[in-house]
Amino acid sequence: MTVHGTAQSGRAFDRLESLVADYGAQARPLRRVVSLLTERPWTIGDLVRASGVARRTVEEVLACLTGDLRECPATSSGTATSSGPAGAVMISPQLVATYRDRFGFDELRRTALSDPLAARLTAHRALADTMADLVAAAPPSRIDLDHVPATGETAARRALWMDSTYDLTGAHLLCVGDHDLTSLAACILVPGLSVTVVDLDERLLEFIDAQSRDRGLDIRCLFADLRFGLPAVTEAWADLIFTDPPYTPEGVTLFLHRGLAGLRDTRRGRLLLAYGHSDLHPALGWKVQRAVSDLHLTVEAIMADFNGYDGAEAVGATSDLYVCRPTATTWRHLAGATPASRGRAAIYTRGRHAVESAVAGPSPAAAQELLAAAAAGLDGGRLVFIGDGTPDTSPAGPAHVRLATALRGGLPRSLSGRSRVQVAADLSADPGPWLARTLLAVNADRLVALIPVDHVDLVNPECFRALGALFAPKWRLNWRRLPHDRLALIEAAPIEAAPLSTGEGMVRWLLDRPHGKVGNVWTEALTRDPTTRDPTTRDPTTRDPTRGAGDTLTKKDARAAVEAAVADPGLLAATLMDLPRHQIARITRIAAQVGRPTAAARTPAVG
Repeated sequence: MTVHGTAQSGRAFDRLESLVADYGAQARPLRRVVSLLTERPWTIGDLVRASGVARRTVEEVLACLTGDLRECPATSSGTATSSGPAGAVMISPQLVATYRDRFGFDELRRTALSDPLAARLTAHRALADTMADLVAAAPPSRIDLDHVPATGETAARRALWMDSTYDLTGAHLLCVGDHDLTSLAACILVPGLSVTVVDLDERLLEFIDAQSRDRGLDIRCLFADLRFGLPAVTEAWADLIFTDPPYTPEGVTLFLHRGLAGLRDTRRGRLLLAYGHSDLHPALGWKVQRAVSDLHLTVEAIMADFNGYDGAEAVGATSDLYVCRPTATTWRHLAGATPASRGRAAIYTRGRHAVESAVAGPSPAAAQELLAAAAAGLDGGRLVFIGDGTPDTSPAGPAHVRLATALRGGLPRSLSGRSRVQVAADLSADPGPWLARTLLAVNADRLVALIPVDHVDLVNPECFRALGALFAPKWRLNWRRLPHDRLALIEAAPIEAAPLSTGEGMVRWLLDRPHGKVGNVWTEALTRDPTTRDPTTRDPTTRDPTRGAGDTLTKKDARAAVEAAVADPGLLAATLMDLPRHQIARITRIAAQVGRPTAAARTPAVG
């Protein structure tokens, strides 16, 4: 340990006192940092999280203390010492008393406000520990989706606060995005609560679903890119909304807008919003608060520093909890305004869809290669371009369909008649799930998609094989890398439909009707004569010589067979487009195993 002279200490004191004086009445956070530095060694990240002060401000304080700090030396392995983590610093022990006296250590401790949830957190320590384990086991954060994991204790705090504020048993909670696993914390604490999670991250949805099933919790996971809308089954469903959106005005507006669409109690429903901004950039906070105001929401409470994160050091690794309530004007406003339903809508702070990235479409060369590949063998049919722009606006150019339109309802009827239809889809800004959703949503004679070469489905051969296996009854897939723009082309050729009386034919029937409720679509298939033409394909369904028209089921028997095969009403009430990818695979696996039961043969539940 280095011993510092009083002259050097005096200079550090003077620098720090000057900084504290400059902050005036707002200097308490700086004194809190100094107080912590008198207790034990801290890394900068840990000091940010413990103090709730922005990293840049913490670094200002540390710069003032240069010469009066003791740094923990690294071991031979470069990791840690017995006194603290490698590189951690604290105020030198012989100066601790002086700093505590000079910067009001005792007064800070005496006047600190108590945490209103402290007693409940102590009583539910097991919940916080469980959530810490779940957060550690969850899929890695995606920087391009602005994921910064909340701590396990934060997930527990959210659940405990909601339980202390609302009657949750029998209530419906909608989590608009849930990287922080708030859904699991709330249902573990209140098993009588019903939760629906909507999220873009397929890995996260699968993780939450698996944990929910293992624990017997009532959590339904649905896929949604909120830029394209909220799953219809969640509209007007929830009593309470929770969201921790991207911290941009655009992101907050979009997530709150979708949350409002999910409220069933338009008079008493509440939206809980986690949001934080650095005290160094109050204008950013004002822009987000103005976005909340523009939705005509009443902010009933703001609980400062309620949420803690492993990261987000620019905002002090904390955020506030806003309690918002819609007004009558909110609903009138929403009736006439909706967020832009565009795939390139920028709502994040980082990545391809960052607000400041100004994402453009593919280069003209890449766009032309996409159109040429899609038009191969067209021979007088119709070429359709799916995307937010069109590379050819001439009268002879392709018909244009927005990606949001295609994902919500497939190709318009005016474009999907009996003539040959081939599709070029610009998915060059795909954050990951658009490719599979486009393959599911579109029925055509050929489909070619432009995607990033680092796409999740191209990471390794196994990922691409999994995609191909999921759509094997509908598409034959190939891909090739383009020599420019770090893009790749996915080429999908349709598979001839198998007989409806077979498992593969049943799966194809479901894949061709992804916008209908799974239970209804499946029931309809079982009530059809397997010798009739499938109107969604170019060829008649092949007749199975071992079966006759008499093998059709009544609607009641067909529904009973479907419900016996899938003992999950939530899955049957959703569309394939709204289900997470792992659930689509589950449904198609069951349909392939079950095939087409006869009226005399009931089907047991499968997988």
